[in-house]
Amino acid sequence: QWSDCMHTILRRTTIVVRDIDKSIAFYRDAVGLRVGWDRESVLGDAIPLAPGAKGRFATVMGADETIGMIGLLQVVDPPLATPPVSDKENLGVDASIFVIGTDDCDGVHKRLQALGARIYKAPYDQELNGRDGKPIKMRSMAAWDPDGHFLEINQRF
Repeated sequence: QWSDCMHTILRRTTIVVRDIDKSIAFYRDAVGLRVGWDRESVLGDAIPLAPGAKGRFATVMGADETIGMIGLLQVVDPPLATPPVSDKENLGVDASIFVIGTDDCDGVHKRLQALGARIYKAPYDQELNGRDGKPIKMRSMAAWDPDGHFLEINQRF
């Protein structure tokens, strides 16, 4: 029931990345998010990694200080195996989709192209019904980040 989770919020989703500097540049310089934290630390035993593993952790976020963050984690010691980034065109059950709002969808598209990002769909206009049933007009695009996470980027009008 809704009343049972009224005080529950989703603050952050953290993804494990191959190259945190590349990921920070992608989300900051191309997508337009800002960097919150950026630090190195021993990761402890709260997550399933080798005992004493060291990592670098950063967050990228929009305007809100509490919610809507993406955490970026690169395990640096001992380094994790890095299988190649999938180049498949279809999502599977293990996929995630990050939906990011912007006020400049076309600008994000141009910056992603300049970075050499894999674009799935160039900006296009659409109209759909929101949760309240009222129409929402937006310009949208889709792309993959450097580690193969799928992004839907929307600019509402």
